Formats: sequence, structure tokens, C-alpha cells
Amino acid sequence: MLYPQRGAGWIPLEMRYRRSGYLGQTAAQILHKTPIANAYYQPAKGETMAGIAKKAYVDKKLCETVQRALFWINTSPRNAHVRRSTKGYEAYSKLLPQGGIQLEPKYAGIANPTAGFGSGNQYPVIWLPPQGGDLAIGPAEVPGPAEVPGPAEIPGPAEVPGPAEVPGPAEVPGPAEVPGPAPIEVEVGPAPRQGPAGPRGAIGPVGPPGPIGPQGAIGPVGPPGTATEAVIKAVLLDYLRTHPLEAGPMGPPGSPGLPGPPGPLGPPGPLGPPGPPGTATAAIIRDTLLDYLRTHPLEAGPMGPPGPPGPMGPPGGIRTVEGAAKGGSGLGVLLGLSALSKIFLG
Repeated sequence: MLYPQRGAGWIPLEMRYRRSGYLGQTAAQILHKTPIANAYYQPAKGETMAGIAKKAYVDKKLCETVQRALFWINTSPRNAHVRRSTKGYEAYSKLLPQGGIQLEPKYAGIANPTAGFGSGNQYPVIWLPPQGGDLAIGPAEVPGPAEVPGPAEIPGPAEVPGPAEVPGPAEVPGPAEVPGPAPIEVEVGPAPRQGPAGPRGAIGPVGPPGPIGPQGAIGPVGPPGTATEAVIKAVLLDYLRTHPLEAGPMGPPGSPGLPGPPGPLGPPGPLGPPGPPGTATAAIIRDTLLDYLRTHPLEAGPMGPPGPPGPMGPPGGIRTVEGAAKGGSGLGVLLGLSALSKIFLG
């Protein structure tokens, strides 16, 4: 970009900065109230570098963050005379790890803007570079101290004019000289350098969750717990108090179980009424019994013990000759009974 310069035609804008140090201001025109980019500024008591950067750049839409504006100010070669420290720059340590400018009333101020720390009791004069900083522009001239006017000169006695000179013949002027083009001064500054990397951008929004990965292997069994039965019971009761059970919908009926063992025989019920008379005949009953005996023949069981002897029978009557002749001797019957009693009675 070219800038018109009186008596020198058009010159690059950077050359104007180098000749004047800042927009053609003098030391008496250094800003004191409102910081503006591309100008010198002397802060007042209570101001901070972060506040100055916000007013000069962020509020003027020249920069999005205070951190970037502080980087431009602190990396300008024109502010090399101001003492640096990490105090107040904790939040900007990534971009300015060495800290930054400290506003302390230990400088000469506008009397000598380039004087270092300890040269007076004024706040330092700092340069607020244009948007983007001025690292690529070489060191520029800083306005010198304000000139103190000397004592006014006392005019001497007025000179008395002598006799007027009689003019001679007028000289005929020759041809006017045509001035050539004014020389253009060109200054070559250092080659542009790439500035440091900017701050990292903000983290983007969290993406959607990915699919669930495969199930890992089952870990080893942990050590046995130390909870007692009373502790477990208390924990369960506390949980049930805060999470009462709610009956869910009825499930489907389960499959029938196996039949259980037969129960004990109950008491006999009351005798029912007699049934109707049967219709079986004597022949049907006989045939049914015969069929059953054919399939279930009778088997003689073991002989039971002898029963007790019966009572003695009554004595027989007197036998007569006629009776003996008809029925035989009664002695044989007695002998037979005696033998049988011996057999059964032993």
C-alpha cells in the first residue's frame, strides 16, 4: 500500500511508520484515555494489559480473543524496553510462556518513551500494533522526548536603513530549468517471518456413541466377602424400603407337574342307599364262578393247628340184643372215637 509523502511522491506505508514511528504523532500526542490500535498509548493507574487489549482490538472487532491481542502487543519490537513477568499472564501461558508487559510506574514516560525500567516514576509508553501485529516490520523509530522550549530571544536595536540603492538595468532571465523527478527513497526491511502457531481451537461437539464392543473374558473370582447375615439382611431391607416391589403382569400358566404320592386312606364314608336288584341268573353266576376257578385254581394251604377238643357227647342208650343185631356192637364206635381223640389230642 502506498502513502503520499510531500516532496517524495508515493512511498510504501511501512516506510512512513519507520520515519515517524507511529502515524505521524509527536510525543505530546501520545494517547492517554482511549487505547487505539496502530498508536502509542500511556496507561493510567488501575489499568491492565488485558483491559487495554480488549478495548483496542476485541471491542473494535480487530481480534476475537484478548489472548491474541496480548500476543501482538508483547511480541512487538517497539515494546522491548518494558519489563516482562508471568504475573497476570497465568491464563495465557500457552501462547506467552515467558509472561508479558508489566504496567508499573517506574519509567520516564513521555519525557523519554524508550527509557527502560527504573528511569522515572511514570507508567511506560507502549506501542499498540496494527491488526495482525508488526513482527514482519522492522524496529521503528520511537518518538523522542518532548522538546523543552528555551528562553525567548531579546530583540536588538532596530537597524537604521541606509540610502536606497539605484537599481541597474534589469537582467534578462534565461530559460527556466525544468526540475527532474524527485528521487524515491526505498528501504528494504528484513524478510517476513512466519509467526508462531495460533492457539488451539475449541473442542468440537461430542459425537454419537459407537457400537458396543465384544464382551471381554470373565475375570478371576474375587475374594470372599465379609458381610454377615445381619448386614445382608439390613441392606436388603433398606433397598426394599426405597424400591418397593411392584407386581408385574401375570405370566403364562406353567406346565403341569408330576403327580404326587397317594395320600393316606380317609375315613369310610356313610353307607349309600341299596342299589337296584341285579339281573344275573343262577346259570350266569355259576358260569362266572367256574371261569374264575379255571384261571385261579384253589391251592391247599398248610395245615393249621389242631383245634380244642369238643365237649363230651351224651352217653349212648342201653343196647339190647335186638339193637346189637341191627346196628352192630357199640364198642367199635367207642374204640374208633378213642383212636381219633388220641390222634388229635396226642
